[in-house]
Amino acid sequence: MGSTHPIIRVIAWHFMLATLSCLFRSITSSEFIVYYAGKKGERYGNVSRALQVMNFGECSSECSNTIPARSCHAFNFKELDGSCQLIQNNRSDLVPSDGFNTYVQFLCLTGYPVIKNAEETFVGWRGEYPVPQGGKVIFTCKHPRGFSDGSKQHMTTCSSRAPDDWCSTFVEERAPTCPHPREVYPECRLSEIGKEYMGGMNQTEMGKSCLRWDSPELAKLFNADSLDGFNTNLFYKEHFINLDPFSHDNYCRNPTSKERPWCFVDDGHIHPEYCRIPLCEDLSIRECKVTPKGGEYMGMKNVTISGFPCKPWQDAENKEEDRFATISISTFPDEHKVEHNYCRNPNGNPGGPWCNIKDSVIRKCKMTPKGGEYMGRKNVTISGFPCKPWQDAENKEEDRFATISISTFPDEHKVEHNYCRNPNGNPGGPWCNIKDSGGLDLPWEYCDVPFCGPDDQEEPCEAGSQCEPSES
Repeated sequence: MGSTHPIIRVIAWHFMLATLSCLFRSITSSEFIVYYAGKKGERYGNVSRALQVMNFGECSSECSNTIPARSCHAFNFKELDGSCQLIQNNRSDLVPSDGFNTYVQFLCLTGYPVIKNAEETFVGWRGEYPVPQGGKVIFTCKHPRGFSDGSKQHMTTCSSRAPDDWCSTFVEERAPTCPHPREVYPECRLSEIGKEYMGGMNQTEMGKSCLRWDSPELAKLFNADSLDGFNTNLFYKEHFINLDPFSHDNYCRNPTSKERPWCFVDDGHIHPEYCRIPLCEDLSIRECKVTPKGGEYMGMKNVTISGFPCKPWQDAENKEEDRFATISISTFPDEHKVEHNYCRNPNGNPGGPWCNIKDSVIRKCKMTPKGGEYMGRKNVTISGFPCKPWQDAENKEEDRFATISISTFPDEHKVEHNYCRNPNGNPGGPWCNIKDSGGLDLPWEYCDVPFCGPDDQEEPCEAGSQCEPSES
């Protein structure tokens, strides 16, 4: 039996029987080492030293007198046969064990609850056990929509109310999920064939490195009609989303609509092999693009920037000279059904997704504060000065339009175009260059374009044509 003071032994027995905290004091130490009653019918599994003792008090003394001080973080005791197990090794999880009770200092030895794929940050400790009271783990999910419960962060804390207990912002048995980065588009497939896949996987499922899509070897084989699955009636680039093999580097793609993404490999001879690209956990269609041209866009938008409804791509009324007449269905990222009328960019247009539109109406008003979508025919400024054509040869070198791209105009940019527009996103709204400001030396001025209301009149105008001016 140890040399613990008799009064202390009596108190310890009383607390144990009452399943309350247990207090012990080493006779060789000037400080109390407090062990608290923990789990019944369980024991810590990472045992440093096991011994047989006469009673509970002797086991507690062995633990509290361990050198160096406080290095015995917990102990297991079995009253039936006097089994005493000391816990000195950092982390130690609990295991079921009949007849054992655990006693532990006010800290955390058991592992904290985890959330798979979440990024972890330690606060108040360095990730090494034992964990002091108040030590925290911050979980952050890099998924664009955060955790499955909508939260961006979760936290678990080594409790200051109960020994060896973790207090979390979630229930461990129903912990929120965080999708693996590889399961978030564009690093995963949204469809079975994965034609829309734009991720960075560049190895086949056999572990072989992919060839660049713009490599000279592939160009040579294509020109010799030796590339399996490619349409010889098309140019090589017309098989790829955005019509740009260079931008696809050596990543797994599906330019020929095989069963799933693949790439070419060269292991003595050039041939295709499939890649292992997972399906996205969230298969909902994204209403956004991941490349400037947006050839991979599969969203449901079917109106243009000016609000004109899109025609189906296979509409029988499409003209012979229509833009789609020279575009292969193979450049669409999704299934090309008859009723398909969603904005796409099958020809790699630098302006991004577009669509054919029916005979349209031109509004005399703007729908946004900047009015970048305005396509009306107002061609005088707020002061009544007439507008000059945007391509007028007299426009000065320092003119505001000199640095503005024609691609930012919402309509066709003909030589005689002199209507108020806002191609540079000016916060004041549509404007124009002016011919003669009556000696005021005003090179440009805003136009008086009102906001659209529910009863605003619309004027018919054939899509793609330059309407005659009628707006004052």
